[in-house]
Amino acid sequence: MPAGAKVLLAREQGNNICVWAEVDPNANPMIRQFAVYGTGNPMPANPGRCIGTAMLFNGAAVYHFYEPH
Repeated sequence: MPAGAKVLLAREQGNNICVWAEVDPNANPMIRQFAVYGTGNPMPANPGRCIGTAMLFNGAAVYHFYEPH
């Protein structure tokens, strides 16, 4: 992802999971980490900033996306 990208939202698009961000396409790339937790599964007490929820397969699978601090 380009350096300085502002992550806006993670959500489903069809049966795919997408992350949207405001980016400068000319910025140097950098690695960003995200964590995904399924509803009802264990997760850390402080997972970071929630960036969205995706519901796949008509809501049969629900995933929550975080960017760790």
